[in-house]
Amino acid sequence: MSRARRLVPGAGFTLLFALAACSGSEGPSQPSPEEQEDEGPFEPYSEVVEDAETQEGLFTVHVKPDLTLLLEIGPDQLDTDFGMVIHFSQGAGVYNLHDGLRVNDDTRLLRFERHGEKLYLVERNPRFTAEPGSNMERSLEENTGHSILAAFDIEAQHDSTEAYVIDVTSFFVGDFEDLADWIGNYYGSNRVGFDGDRSYLKQVMAFPENVEIDAMLTFEADGPPSFSSGAGVSDYRSIPVGLRYSVFALPEEPMMRRLADDRLGYFLSAQRNFSMDHSPDPYVRYVNRWRLEKADPDAELSEPVEPIVFYVDRSVPEAYRRYVAEGIEAWNKGFEAAGFRNAIVAMDPPDDTTWSAEDVRYSTVRWTAAHEMGYAIGPSQVDPRSGEILNADILISSTFVTGWTNEWNEFIADAALAERYPEAGHFGGLWGRLMAAESLARDLPAHQRERLCVAALGRAHQIGFQHAVLAATGAIDGNEPLPEDYLGTAIRDLVMHEVGHTLGLRHNFKASAAIPFDRLNDEAFTRENGVYVSVMDYAPTNINPDRSEQGHYLNPEVGAYDVWVIQYGYMPVPGAETPEDERPVLDELAARASTDPLLTYNTDEDTHLGPLALDPLSNTYDLSAEPMAYARSRAELVEIVKPEMEARRIEDGEGWQRLRSAVPGLIFERYGSLVPVTKAVGGIYFHRDHKGQPEARLPFEPVAADEQREALAFIMEEAFAPGAFSFEAETLNKLPPDRWGDWTTGYITVPIDYPIHNTIAAVQGSLLNMLMHNGRLIRMIDNEVR
Repeated sequence: MSRARRLVPGAGFTLLFALAACSGSEGPSQPSPEEQEDEGPFEPYSEVVEDAETQEGLFTVHVKPDLTLLLEIGPDQLDTDFGMVIHFSQGAGVYNLHDGLRVNDDTRLLRFERHGEKLYLVERNPRFTAEPGSNMERSLEENTGHSILAAFDIEAQHDSTEAYVIDVTSFFVGDFEDLADWIGNYYGSNRVGFDGDRSYLKQVMAFPENVEIDAMLTFEADGPPSFSSGAGVSDYRSIPVGLRYSVFALPEEPMMRRLADDRLGYFLSAQRNFSMDHSPDPYVRYVNRWRLEKADPDAELSEPVEPIVFYVDRSVPEAYRRYVAEGIEAWNKGFEAAGFRNAIVAMDPPDDTTWSAEDVRYSTVRWTAAHEMGYAIGPSQVDPRSGEILNADILISSTFVTGWTNEWNEFIADAALAERYPEAGHFGGLWGRLMAAESLARDLPAHQRERLCVAALGRAHQIGFQHAVLAATGAIDGNEPLPEDYLGTAIRDLVMHEVGHTLGLRHNFKASAAIPFDRLNDEAFTRENGVYVSVMDYAPTNINPDRSEQGHYLNPEVGAYDVWVIQYGYMPVPGAETPEDERPVLDELAARASTDPLLTYNTDEDTHLGPLALDPLSNTYDLSAEPMAYARSRAELVEIVKPEMEARRIEDGEGWQRLRSAVPGLIFERYGSLVPVTKAVGGIYFHRDHKGQPEARLPFEPVAADEQREALAFIMEEAFAPGAFSFEAETLNKLPPDRWGDWTTGYITVPIDYPIHNTIAAVQGSLLNMLMHNGRLIRMIDNEVR
């Protein structure tokens, strides 16, 4: 602040002195100029931060005993961009509030600006651009809205650094993200509001390149939710939600962007370029990726200047650490194709008390606890100016590992699911949650749907089914947990999937359809290409009914598509100085999609559409290019498991309750394998090839009429023929509900007897609804013209 600005308050004292003199009073004495300057326009710095706990980092933070949060902003930090992402630091196990899940979908691009005696927190709008120095760029500067998120009075100024001190408590301990509306979706007509009196600052951690701010917020509803809130909240009038605000520095020099291509799947950063006013598509899309540079630019295979390092956090149990590390470093197969050796490294945290997983300089894989909804997620922090991934933390729920190691039929029905998702409620427990998650994916907005990942949920069910088959065939003791080597394979597969997300990759739900059915158990082939060509698929466990010919249960390495997509995103292009310079090389690489059947790709918006999804090969939890062959093999497995359920699951002296959820588990396995077959009826194969590339296919290729008829006949035989779902009478009389009356199981199970016909009717009704859906019938009529 200039000396003139700091002396402005003295004018008031001069006027008061003059008035006093005119009245004949001596009046207050006028302070000297030196005293005026010392006093300044703000409170003394030492008094404002008195008694505060201070941490120095990206921003210096002061936490007062009353949990007031003061932030110190240096003059050189004004008008300088930084990033912020928000996720849940404490969930409730309900309302989709789960520790680690992101609240906002993108990195917010923020800066502090000073205007008058206030600092303003401004969110910059990075969605629009124009050529530097052009008239359009100048026009754009005058027509782009940068939102002011908050305004803060300057409380004090540091005596030597001249840093400004502001009170940001109300911003971080407030409902900035409109979570009251989020939670309100579960309460029907009842109102949900934010309660500031029961909300507080929980924790602040400052590091050289980031500041982590935790707030505990309380929301109050004026009535119970529209369905059971479960055990996650003890009283609906006090809904606790923890938020973590991660504020972090951005690189001084943004990384050069890489143009995206719709033939393969990356998370994107997109801008509208107003200088491309003659282009049919003025939007420019860039892949999200880490900054990797060769230490030896001339070498075909070089170490990186800085590798991507993931620390296997101390929270990961010792028994699983090896598999987590293997899942991380498996991606080196892809990076080697891109020209890098040891590009991604798994490390143990240093034996150093100053090391913290919360430090943005360290990416981690962590174990976490969740009461009801287990998950594994791979969030990352991205520079919105360039798409550069700066940090990532993968959270794996201990609930799922517990589920994997226990028997597959220990999951109980969930009354809340039955009310919210009627079809899912018929299956209950784990399978019901899986179906509910698939339904949720169809309901979410596109920008949230693409980042929803329930890979661990499906993997838990598949590992359970594997356990049941191995027990039924005598390969393992049915009353023992899944052996560690089987479990380790599943953990490694899940970690490969989540690390893929943190490398920028989206789901590939067509990956399993690239493998011929008769090659699924060819271990030499699947080691090179995968049981499914991408670990970014949701794939079931590959279980061969012929146990003597069993191949890999899951992908032993990343698949053929994974290698190709990493090559596209990370391969250096010699001599390229702009993203446009890279385009010819990248186009040639992406064009391989039309000539190599192992490089097929479709993602969430091609798959999570229910009956409106048109490609029979774009599915979750299927295997091979032949859906009917896969469904037959699954039916064989169910018949292997069915007669052994009791003998392998229930020992003398135990109750029968665990059989009750095993029956819908078997029915669900049959149902899940038939869903992809329905897509052949009125189906269209969808190709992403571009015009002019070698052997390019048309985007749409209707399924041949004879294939549609074959698929329909198969569904009728497998789901609607007499005896399609059969259980021995004695088995049905051994399915009592759990009779514990406490919060872990629910107080009421209705009906008490197992509703076998209702469950099968739910399956048949769901399949009929898919086949007879308006969208499918319209497409069938249109296909006659196509």
